[in-house]
Amino acid sequence: MLRIELNLPAAIPGLLPQHIVQDIALTDGAVRTGSAPAALGNAFIGRDGNVTMLQELLSGKAQTSLDKDADSYSLLSLPANPLGLTGGALTAVSKVGNPNVDGVLSSNSTSIASLELKGQGVLDAVLAPVQAALAQALGATAATAAPQGGSPVAPVTTTVTEVVNTALTALDQVTNDASAPVSDTVKAAVEQVTAELNALLADLTSQVTALSATDSLVDVGLIESTQSVTRTGKTMTSAAANKLVGIDVLGGLISVSGIESSAVASLGDGTTAADAKATLLKANVSDLLSLQLTDKLEAVLGGTVGDALPADVLKTVNGAVAQVTALLTDTLGLQVPNQARTSKSATADEASANVDAATLVLDPLRNASAPLLRIGFVPATAKVSARSIANTVITPSATPTSLPRTGGSIPLALAGTALLGVALAARRRRSATV
Repeated sequence: MLRIELNLPAAIPGLLPQHIVQDIALTDGAVRTGSAPAALGNAFIGRDGNVTMLQELLSGKAQTSLDKDADSYSLLSLPANPLGLTGGALTAVSKVGNPNVDGVLSSNSTSIASLELKGQGVLDAVLAPVQAALAQALGATAATAAPQGGSPVAPVTTTVTEVVNTALTALDQVTNDASAPVSDTVKAAVEQVTAELNALLADLTSQVTALSATDSLVDVGLIESTQSVTRTGKTMTSAAANKLVGIDVLGGLISVSGIESSAVASLGDGTTAADAKATLLKANVSDLLSLQLTDKLEAVLGGTVGDALPADVLKTVNGAVAQVTALLTDTLGLQVPNQARTSKSATADEASANVDAATLVLDPLRNASAPLLRIGFVPATAKVSARSIANTVITPSATPTSLPRTGGSIPLALAGTALLGVALAARRRRSATV
């Protein structure tokens, strides 16, 4: 449900390769009813990482089937390690039930209360060019030299300071250069907006300064992934849900306060239903550029304070805020190429629901083929096929049917091997479906 890809300017000998990929918190389950019933479940703390040490630290898992009792994994905290990976309350639980009896047939969950990957000092090579580019955008320095091992940062012709000063000049003209006296209401509005803009410059400067002191690559407050297959009579329901809370990347340069996704599909006994949801609770790219920052200023300007300003001044200030956001976005090479899109389908033969992974890319060194950072968030897939649902009374069957499946739809996660010993499944997919 969370994929992290990092491309360092250069490999760190003996510690990290230049290209790093790691998937975190994945669940999968599959069930088939009838004369050859089968049920299995999987829950992984981490999977498919290309850094051996990192994958070993996140190797916790729980796997079960009809011939194996409920499985669980629990770790209070990760041991000390050269990568600086810290984590607490890591759990994975998997259990299954009789597929021919009503109830929960497969239930799997993974959770991590906190997880942080620190650079142990090796992030300096990553953050130095980013910090230089941001400082240049603020007008604090003219750092245009190419950082060692990387591409030159994009030149900045207009700085944030210049943009904000233009807006402050327009505000000053309202009260000091006005041809006629202005009301106390307008004066108060000008003072409040002026304070906001001045605070903006101070916040941006302090954030850039703080980058030099960070050693945190990724910090996640909470990761949860759950999956289940249930049966009520002849109706089978598959469900998958994911939740991320408190994600900070590169020392808080990028943060997402919360993302949720869910997919549900039901089929059988006249029921055909599917639903998929994706919710971005709140996201921002630090206090440097963000929806949070922009909303804060626009909330002031768009409310009673904004109404008190002359229309042309309000337009100038809002334009300055938009220009600051665009300038910093370009400096960081920030992109959101894929939104969390949902899709669903329900027919007599199959019901399915899907949430595509949202993607965030950070590319300050302008290397489009291998950006500094790419993160995929909370995909989910649920699917039920009529072939997997049989009468609750077991009858002889010469041909086994495929298993209903569910889980996170990260493309690299849960390949055919997730079915383990149940080799009779007709189809193997690299997405976790029901």
